[in-house]
Amino acid sequence: MKLRRALFPAATTVLSVNTGLVAANLFVGRANPLQATLAHLAVFVLGAAASAGLMIWLFREGRDGGRTFDPVVASLPAAPLAAIWLLVYLRDDVNAALADSFNLRILVGASLLILPAAGLALWELRQKRHLVVSIGGCCKRRVSESLLALAAASGIWDLVVKATLGEPPGGWIWLGVVPVWLAIVLGIVGIPPTRHAHAWLRRLGLIVLTAPIGFAIATHFENPMRHLIVTSGGAKILTLLLLSLTAYLAWLLIALSSGHRAERLSLTVARHRSAAILISLMGIGLLQASSYVAVTMDDLARYWTAADFLHNGIGYPVWSGAEGTAQAGPGEPWVDPPAFSLMILGGFAAAGHYFHSAHFPIFVANLFLPAAIYLAARALAISRSVAFIASSLTVLFPPLQIHTLGASEPDAVFVFELALAVLFLARACRMDACLGDKLALGIIAGLMALTRPEGLIYAGAFTLAVPVMRRRLGDWLPVSIAAGAAASFALFVAVATDAFWPARSSGLSLGNIGLNLDSLLGIAWPYYARVLLIDDFRAVLLVAVFAIALVLGVGRLAATNRAMLIVPAALAINLLAALSLNPLALRSFEPTEYFRHLSYGLPLLALLSAVGADWVVRRFKGRWEVAKTALWTAALALIFGELYLLATPEEFYHGNTAGSLLRGGDVYVQALDLVRYPIELPCDVCDPVLGGGFRGFRQRLFDHYGAYDMHSNTVGISYQAISAVFVFLGAAAVAAPRRLLNRRANVSLGNPREVTSAS
Repeated sequence: MKLRRALFPAATTVLSVNTGLVAANLFVGRANPLQATLAHLAVFVLGAAASAGLMIWLFREGRDGGRTFDPVVASLPAAPLAAIWLLVYLRDDVNAALADSFNLRILVGASLLILPAAGLALWELRQKRHLVVSIGGCCKRRVSESLLALAAASGIWDLVVKATLGEPPGGWIWLGVVPVWLAIVLGIVGIPPTRHAHAWLRRLGLIVLTAPIGFAIATHFENPMRHLIVTSGGAKILTLLLLSLTAYLAWLLIALSSGHRAERLSLTVARHRSAAILISLMGIGLLQASSYVAVTMDDLARYWTAADFLHNGIGYPVWSGAEGTAQAGPGEPWVDPPAFSLMILGGFAAAGHYFHSAHFPIFVANLFLPAAIYLAARALAISRSVAFIASSLTVLFPPLQIHTLGASEPDAVFVFELALAVLFLARACRMDACLGDKLALGIIAGLMALTRPEGLIYAGAFTLAVPVMRRRLGDWLPVSIAAGAAASFALFVAVATDAFWPARSSGLSLGNIGLNLDSLLGIAWPYYARVLLIDDFRAVLLVAVFAIALVLGVGRLAATNRAMLIVPAALAINLLAALSLNPLALRSFEPTEYFRHLSYGLPLLALLSAVGADWVVRRFKGRWEVAKTALWTAALALIFGELYLLATPEEFYHGNTAGSLLRGGDVYVQALDLVRYPIELPCDVCDPVLGGGFRGFRQRLFDHYGAYDMHSNTVGISYQAISAVFVFLGAAAVAAPRRLLNRRANVSLGNPREVTSAS
């Protein structure tokens, strides 16, 4: 005890001198001790006196508690502080960096508050009591955590300024730290712990809260991170999102560590978990709909021309087939299904006769597609976690996202309609199905039949499944709606083209199946294995796992919900019909077009596989919980792997032999650029676009948007990084501990019975 009393003045002196020297060097500048100015001396005295006063106060507190303050703990911050001021004196580059940037000096000074805060925290552990200060005579706050909050506020505020103003100005702008610090103290670290608090959760929350200060200091030096935050709009948005997520996560951890708040927090999460999942899926859809929009017009021109014909009341255009036309043979008349043209007409009415207006239905379909797949999975009694994984894996699958959903075709609309059709089919097959479910199924089925030619098979199969399985008179409503829509257009097709449906045989033959399968194995498989960076055993392994889950899912449906077996049946029929097409019409020699024509049923395959995966996951109980966690981790790793590929879709990211997901001859732009730099579409009625003016406008279109092409551009990284944030939020929502939420939510509601809904 006497030794500690003797060492205390020495430890306090070392700490005070170090604090004073660091403060003087940071806020006044480097100067030799004999050449110090009055400003150096004033800052040194203030820093040393504040440090010494704090140590003496702690010594008295320890003595009053029956223990003497440990000088080792008192001098804990002294060694790191000495390293800081010695580094400033010995390294000219460090001194120059601090001298040239007032903002950096503020950040370094604030970060040094972490050291005395750590010393105070250790002292509290030894004394079994907390050092607190009173605010207004009523609110008591820990001194150590208030110091950490000040350091955290400095880092957060610096990043906010950079993300909003670019290059941060000095001086007065730092006044904004004060309200940020007060908000953190009052709203986050001010949550008082209880007797049974989980201390490790609170400490983890404090670590998360102070993490931004390291990134703030790093962005004061020339590096890619600084360049992105200062110049890239996507990086700015990502920075603000990550800061919000950091504050929320710190609050969540600290609140969970406080027993009396955990019930209220658990109840809030339990009530809003589904909304949080859907919001995260909508965020993913928004970001994916806004990135990698293909600027093409060969097929899109037909649809907007049909919309112009309908708008001007001059009928519906009839096209003539040519070599390589998928819908008809050379010289044969054919028409496009009208649903997509009617949707484009709505886009024209809302935003004018522009190229981005024609893309409006595609954007809306992409926006809501993740949520539609998730809701369809939930309608099939799949748990939240598996449904979220299935939706994210499907939508973020790079070939589907870039080659199908991003195409200037009705493909995204058709895929969205398929997901909705499965949703309402599952609901209409229930014993308690309402009239609205059947009505919605009929409308969606009718739209499918009028969006793409192959939609007729899905529409007929899905609507007939309901009355066949349930055998009630009211169950024929979906059939009548879909059949009425299809029959009306079929009558027009028969009169206009002497056929019975928009798509003719186009060389349909069973003999083409072998040729197309050869192209699948010899051309498409090597290409996609290469661009997806899995051209080894991993490709076979992933396909095998997917196939096993698919078989289990179909078997599970056969045992529990036979009506839904119509989904794999309709999928198989359409796949067989597609493979029976002439290879020239199917474009089997071109991997991206080949994939696009075969990819429409991928969401259905994902849903069927999710049924099997969910059945397997539900078997993992007790000791097998570790296996469930491993599967969950592997699924998230696959999702983030997909995001990585979408962020780096070109060959130069991965070497000269990987291949590129972005086709070399196409132009890809952000949806934002389509709107910011509009180009008006020619009207076929006034100036025929498919006549002599077609090639001229086609070239003008490519020249117009070529300046904003995303080839060799890193802007896609920002979209995928922000998508990763939404994936993380959705995963956190679905992974919330079910038993904790159920128990505490029901206790808060006064309900002794636990909820048993799937997690």
